[in-house]
Amino acid sequence: MDQSLDMLHMMLTSPEDHINEWFDSEFLKAPLARLASELGAPPSQKTIAIGGMMMSMRHNPGMARPRGGTGALTQALLNLVKHEGGVVLTDQHVSQVLVDDGRAVGVRVANGTEYRAKQAVVSNIDAKRLFLQCMNAADVDAADPKLRDRLERRIINNNETILKIDCALSEIPRFEHHHHQDSNLIGSVLIADSVRHVEIAHSHPTAGDIPDSDPSMYAVVPTVLDPTMAPDGKHTLWIEFFAPYQIAGAEGTGLNGTGWTDDLKTKLPIASLTNWQTTPRT
Repeated sequence: MDQSLDMLHMMLTSPEDHINEWFDSEFLKAPLARLASELGAPPSQKTIAIGGMMMSMRHNPGMARPRGGTGALTQALLNLVKHEGGVVLTDQHVSQVLVDDGRAVGVRVANGTEYRAKQAVVSNIDAKRLFLQCMNAADVDAADPKLRDRLERRIINNNETILKIDCALSEIPRFEHHHHQDSNLIGSVLIADSVRHVEIAHSHPTAGDIPDSDPSMYAVVPTVLDPTMAPDGKHTLWIEFFAPYQIAGAEGTGLNGTGWTDDLKTKLPIASLTNWQTTPRT
C-alpha cells in the first residue's frame, strides 16, 4: 500500500516538489529537474514528477548511439527491409489514404499513383494530419462521426519547442573552469545551474520570449565516442535548448507566421557559448 501511495503521489506532484523531498544539493536537483522537463513542461508543473526518473534510466538500462550517427540506424533499417524483399520509396508525398468498406487498403501519392497494401497500411504521422489531411472526410465520419471535430479542437502542444544548433569544430571544446578531460565528453553535457534556471528556460518560451544569453541547454560532442562522424582531428557539436514556437509580438511574420526568420536564427543570443574556451593542443 505504501508503494502504491508513493507512486500515486509521484504521478500527481511536480518534479520540483518531488526532488525537494529527496535531495538538498542544488548541484543534483538542477539536472534532475532539467531531465524531467524533457517532457515539455517546467519543473513546477504538476503531474510530471515521474520525469525525474530519466536520470536513473540513463544509468540503467543505459543509452546507446549507433556508430556513424543516427543516419547509420536509418540505413541499417533500410538494409533490413531490402534484405527481406521490401522496397522503400522516397520523395513520394502521400495525398490520400485509400479506404474500401471501412478499411484502409492503400495510399495515393501526389503524382496520382496508387499503391495497394497486401496486409495493412501503417502511418507514423500525427493523428491531425492523418485524419484531417490525408483521408476523405466521409471515410473518417463513417468510422467515428466525432473524430474530426475532436482533432480540430485538440491542442497538440504548448508554445515551447526545441531549437537545435549543429557545429563543425576544428578541435574539441574545453571547459576551462572545470578542467574537463576529453573523456568526460563521451556523454551528454547538461547545463543547469539551478532548478530556477530550468524553470526560466521553460517560462520564457511559453510566453513567446527568445531565451536570454544563458539558457539551460544540452551539448553533445558525438565525435568523442565515434570519430568516424568527422574528418581526422575534427569534431562535431550539437546544442539544444528550449525556444518559443510563436515569438511574442511577431505574429504573422517569418516562417508560417511564427516570427522566425533565417536572419533571426543567426543572431540568437547564446553569449554563454563564448565561455567554452579552447586551447591549442601541445
